[in-house]
Amino acid sequence: MSNNRFVLSDTDDALSSTPSAVFEVLQHPLRREVIRSLTEHDCPIELPELAESMFIDETASNDDMRQTVIELHHNHLPRLMDYGFIVYDAETNTVERTCDISALETSLPFDSRHS
Repeated sequence: MSNNRFVLSDTDDALSSTPSAVFEVLQHPLRREVIRSLTEHDCPIELPELAESMFIDETASNDDMRQTVIELHHNHLPRLMDYGFIVYDAETNTVERTCDISALETSLPFDSRHS
């Protein structure tokens, strides 16, 4: 049996990354939506349920949902995992976040002149 569980040894990687790296990984709206969805649901969450929760429009087709699951599995979840935002277990098809989003927000240096 192959080990398909992707786990970072240091779950603080997301918070210790440079702001540029964090912004780079979060530049894609689908990745930001993953993080937002994970903060609103009990974890771990199954990938199809996560994808479904990301669609605001309930008229999304099954093809749209299937395409989103494929994109998440092959692209977005691995990238979020590389930066330590999530743990994705491909064997059980579950996703969970590894860092507190409020800690992430305080770790990014925002210019207070624009608040």
